[in-house]
Amino acid sequence: MIIDLPAYDPNTIHSPYAYAVKISNYGKFAAKPKINTAYNAAMKPVVTIENNSGAGIIHYTTDGSTPTATSPVYSQPFGITATTAVKAVNIQQGVINSDIQEAIVKAYQLHKALKPGKLQSPALVIIITKQRK
Repeated sequence: MIIDLPAYDPNTIHSPYAYAVKISNYGKFAAKPKINTAYNAAMKPVVTIENNSGAGIIHYTTDGSTPTATSPVYSQPFGITATTAVKAVNIQQGVINSDIQEAIVKAYQLHKALKPGKLQSPALVIIITKQRK
């Protein structure tokens, strides 16, 4: 882009700035997506990504990399099996891409409960008695 401007003359232009240039659509951004996590009955995380503006296409990654136009397109909720960084971006034609939204989604491992009265490993038993004077 080439912008040709006349020489600045402070006697003609009464402003603290020499020139103001407006570039159409500059500064118009796509809406930032929102990442939500819910846990199902088995305590497995289910990730949903919201596009509040309804415009543009949400691309996401689950490997910590920055999402681009070649990243997977979000179309439905998805599950994860290990704690991971989910990142998303809204890419919309004719405007600047949204900021990257990032969320750390934690996956928990559930363990079977112990049965009362049965120890799974050897234990040390300490008996405390009242001390005499």
